[in-house]
Amino acid sequence: LIMSTNSVHLALGVIGSALSFAVASAGVSQYTAFSCDSSNGSIGGNVFSAVSFPTVRGASCPNGAGPDADPLGPCFTQRTTVKAGLDGVPAGSRALTLESGPGMYYLFDANASANRWGRMKDMYYMDTLAGPGKVQGPWADVWSAAIRKRFDQWFGDFKVIGGEVDLVLCDFEMGDHSSSYDWSHQPTADGSDPVDALLADPRWPALQAQLTAAGQPYGVSFDEASIREMKDWTSRDWRMHVWGHVVTSLGVASLLNASVYQPIAAHFPNVRFSNFAHAHHTDPSGVESPSSKSGLWPYAAGSIGLGAHVGTHQSRGFYGGTNTTRVLASQRPGPGATQTELAGNSFDSLLLSVLVGRDMAAAASDVPVHPWLAPKYADWGSGWSYLSSGNQTTDEVFMWEENVFHLALATATAEFLWWQPGSEKPVGIGQPLLSKTLKELDWVTGLADHGQSGCTLTPLATNLTGIANWAPTYILTGMEVRCNDGFTRSVFRFTPRCTQTVWCTWWGPEYPPKNGTVSPDWRIGSGWNLTPVPGGTVLLAEDPVSTAGAWLIR
Repeated sequence: LIMSTNSVHLALGVIGSALSFAVASAGVSQYTAFSCDSSNGSIGGNVFSAVSFPTVRGASCPNGAGPDADPLGPCFTQRTTVKAGLDGVPAGSRALTLESGPGMYYLFDANASANRWGRMKDMYYMDTLAGPGKVQGPWADVWSAAIRKRFDQWFGDFKVIGGEVDLVLCDFEMGDHSSSYDWSHQPTADGSDPVDALLADPRWPALQAQLTAAGQPYGVSFDEASIREMKDWTSRDWRMHVWGHVVTSLGVASLLNASVYQPIAAHFPNVRFSNFAHAHHTDPSGVESPSSKSGLWPYAAGSIGLGAHVGTHQSRGFYGGTNTTRVLASQRPGPGATQTELAGNSFDSLLLSVLVGRDMAAAASDVPVHPWLAPKYADWGSGWSYLSSGNQTTDEVFMWEENVFHLALATATAEFLWWQPGSEKPVGIGQPLLSKTLKELDWVTGLADHGQSGCTLTPLATNLTGIANWAPTYILTGMEVRCNDGFTRSVFRFTPRCTQTVWCTWWGPEYPPKNGTVSPDWRIGSGWNLTPVPGGTVLLAEDPVSTAGAWLIR
């Protein structure tokens, strides 16, 4: 989405090999998670339920919250109600979620003359352009002005009454309506081509200039003839990717930063904020950055540029995907588009998660990561998550736990977000395991004893942590911990490939390994040995959540 007013500057980050930021929380576990749609309070002192504050439709607000609705009026959750829900939560963990119910960032009613498509229903956010076609977007000036006022006044009053908030979870997923395919195929009131209204809009020349500048490295233009071919653009056409980069990725991030995050941060400058699926990545085209160092592009949908983030963090889901027979692991964009498929097993799902996490950290080393997790045995309607495969009888089931461990080290994050599929019951399912997994991270990293002093976490690469192909025999991820009280530790998680279809790797020279073993060897496949962390010491948890991998410290 594009605002015709001045858009906010996006901190796109720089390419780097390390992501470093302070980790310190007072009075709570150092590794924490926040749930967007449960009401269980806290579990284990480290999994917290975010308080929802949706718009309200009722007798006093029959048509929903439109652009003229009073932000302090009956169409919105009362600030005192939200304050009461957060007052009992420890400082640093007071979270709000925009995900539950009709979020405060949706408008109702005023654009009723516009045609609906996709998931928009009676909500809207894109401007209705002039003309009989009632075309929507790609600009959002009406939405931006109304939403900015709404969040500014609501959070301003929340501050006045003594409210405090540390984290806001955002899940604005309608940006795809502005993708070239969805936008150009939207229904119009008179059957006309949406491009007619686009070209006639006085804001088009400015947007055209942005697209033209972004398209120059790819040798594509956005004159009238080119734009009129939009319905026929494909993933092998650079124009589709340039539009997606400028309008859908950077445009929606800019819109949400200016209209939602910045008004909140004006009153709560230390608030942590991210929007689901707004994340950074290395540029597979090589224009804005070298592509992934390993040469493995771990995204099922190719996208040029470096991506974007909203607020303070970048964010995306690491759910493992639905358990089908194959998984599309890689799709590089452009005329020479290539695809890579992997077998549908939990180790390959873990592989993709690790590659994506590492790529996010490399693409924007100054932007911390909010990984979204879901319950281990979540049923997605069409099958189990790959990370569990619905299999509770072999080590394959532990890939969910291994996923959390590797993500924590690869991204140096100590803060996870949690989503429970609506069909899963009871509310809060899977959270006890999540809490236990986070506590094991507290223990192995030393944050349980030293985190209160303030620690810096940095991803750590060695000559054995690299992943050179789509069929590695193991995954090794490292992270360095440095705390202000002088405590330091290098932590590694080693996970050998072990599935129902691949002969399991085993410990050597003895199984199970003993706590304190230095420089242990693993026998891989048909007989070659590996010492993943020379000089590293085995550290065994008393009650580990996973036996599919091993901790080594140095």
